[in-house]
Amino acid sequence: MVCWRLLFLSLVLLLLLVTSHAILAAPLTSEVTWHESLSAARAAATVSGKPILAIGYRQNHEACETLIDSILPHPDVVAQLDSLELYAADVDNPTSADFCRRYQVGVVSADNTWLVAQPILPVLLFLDANGREYFRDYGTVSPPPSHDSQSDLEFVAAKGFVSRVQTILQLVSAMRQIAESPTAQAHAQAGHILMEMEQFEDARTHLEKAMQLDPNNETGAFADAYFDTIVLGIAEDPDLAYKQFDDYMVRYRDSERLLEARYYKGVCLVVLERYADAIKVFQTFETDDKKAPEFDSPWTPLALGLLKELRKPSQTR
Repeated sequence: MVCWRLLFLSLVLLLLLVTSHAILAAPLTSEVTWHESLSAARAAATVSGKPILAIGYRQNHEACETLIDSILPHPDVVAQLDSLELYAADVDNPTSADFCRRYQVGVVSADNTWLVAQPILPVLLFLDANGREYFRDYGTVSPPPSHDSQSDLEFVAAKGFVSRVQTILQLVSAMRQIAESPTAQAHAQAGHILMEMEQFEDARTHLEKAMQLDPNNETGAFADAYFDTIVLGIAEDPDLAYKQFDDYMVRYRDSERLLEARYYKGVCLVVLERYADAIKVFQTFETDDKKAPEFDSPWTPLALGLLKELRKPSQTR
């Protein structure tokens, strides 16, 4: 009797261990390889040199299901994920507790014991082989409402995801360069990407460092960083930013960012509520001349969009 009882208990314990391991090792999707633990992903990253993408998700969560069911299996996304070591953690699974605690992922208690803050999910953490965080992103890319069919929605969402990951990997590359052998160009690139990601304080730190390392603009980093710091200052002091864009356009007459500077001058005028002057600036982007730099500039649609709004008679100023 005792032997059978011990055997039964042993089988139960074995089943629990196997089940726990299966939960830990279950892949998020079948198209790519997911490591069974963060430590396994870190070990692989040490060998491969790839960054780690760790995804925190929750089952029966709409945004997480969209990511898992529609975005991650897309062929373009699968190809992009090959450049990363992958790990996924269900925030409600007890086996993910250490991961969630370390990176503050999952339910976060507020100071008020009667309140519980529910964080945005899914969360995408880009880590180095030591588990240090390069950057974190939240949610999924929402496709525009103009796309009607489900296939169109999935295509646009997948393309947006790939573009976002590519940008973050550029940031990771710059951060690695800064950690190993900092250069003005790496700081300028990191600052520019962080600005696009709306991480403004971190962006400013890198941009200022770029200008310090390249005071004479020998590498071009000073000019790019100076431009981006002007953009960051528009909300705080649009009048000063307007003058600084003028200064930039005089200093760097051969810059590839002159049309961008002109566009932002118009933005400054809008913020200053000088709408008539803003219209004059944005009107310079109107052209049918295919040889004109404004014809295929990425800043032209933005300028013309603002121009259209400014011309609406319903606008009261």
